[in-house]
Amino acid sequence: MVVTAQRPRYCGLAAVVAVATLVVGAATVDAQGRRRSRLPPPKPSTLLLPAEPAWTVMLPESQSAPAVAADRVAVVPLASGELHAFDWETGEARWVFGFATTIAPAFAGNLVVAADAQVIEAVDAGTGKSVWRHSVSSAPTQLTGTATALYFLDATGITALDAATGREVWASSTDGRPGLVAVGPYGVAVTQADDRVMLFAPADGRRRWVRQLLGMLRAPAWAGDTLVVPSSERTVWALDADDGSIKWEWTLGGAVVGVAGDIDRVYIAGLDNVLRGVNRDNGHQRWQQALSTRAQLAPIGLDGAVLVAGLSPPLTLFNTLTGAAIGTHLATAGMVGTPLVDRTVHPGRVAIVIALHDGRLIGLRSVALQFREQPLTPLALLPGRSLPRDRLPDVP
Repeated sequence: MVVTAQRPRYCGLAAVVAVATLVVGAATVDAQGRRRSRLPPPKPSTLLLPAEPAWTVMLPESQSAPAVAADRVAVVPLASGELHAFDWETGEARWVFGFATTIAPAFAGNLVVAADAQVIEAVDAGTGKSVWRHSVSSAPTQLTGTATALYFLDATGITALDAATGREVWASSTDGRPGLVAVGPYGVAVTQADDRVMLFAPADGRRRWVRQLLGMLRAPAWAGDTLVVPSSERTVWALDADDGSIKWEWTLGGAVVGVAGDIDRVYIAGLDNVLRGVNRDNGHQRWQQALSTRAQLAPIGLDGAVLVAGLSPPLTLFNTLTGAAIGTHLATAGMVGTPLVDRTVHPGRVAIVIALHDGRLIGLRSVALQFREQPLTPLALLPGRSLPRDRLPDVP
């Protein structure tokens, strides 16, 4: 009887793994034998700053409320009782609509919606023509729009209107004076002056749950299926969208300025001059970054970056993965309202519009996305590798 050794079955698998490793390793080595990094390309939003002015407009009057962006126009409410629309790319005046308001307009569908104490009026963003009017019995305190609906708060509750027609879809009482609203795919969240937060179903306004918290609640924000609520008590709560239960909470060293979120993380800016990035599900801190400016508004979460509006510099951009500062933008005056950001960044086009207290409206475009041709410069050395001179053999 002849006994032969049996080769282990995993040898073939090991050979495949070894070959794959060699292939991957060879792919990361260039012609000179140097290993190359296989890092993914940067996301467009990480290239927003630094930026340069593409256009500057001097407003004819001071602003009466923050501006809003809609359908490639920036619309600014002025103290003269008019809405002035400017082209997003060029800054040219597009239209003027007579409407006096002291609260920020909203963008709903392709309409700009403004409100006063008696009426809510929707204007076509492209033409400046009135589309519909909706009378109100209580003065609206905040407007928030989506592609299909407009939501507004008043002294007693929240109302949803159809964005296309202005028809009332539903109205719900909040059993008290509402504060701020955040609309997301999981519902319409409303904070209350009595430290409560409640969630309404976007389809019919049915109240899904109510949660009692502590302190004066600030603007909430959605991060996936998590509702993040900051308060004046230096605390941030993360609530589950299903039942309002507390997932986690954070206590800061200073008052909370504002929060923002995306599918992975929550970004918290506080008066302790620190920006934090924490996990959306469990609140574990991934990074923290000291701010060189005092944050004035809630951060703006973008795809791969988070934008912080402060005093000086007024705009600072941070990487959402590491918290590292990417770039800043300086201005000679403070900003009025939240910066308007185009989330679909395109090379060479305006990405941010800011309004300043000195009456200027400025469109900013990314410097990194200009792709300018470099000027021709003389070569100091000829390209290529120098070769030694050939020597002829000695002839006897």
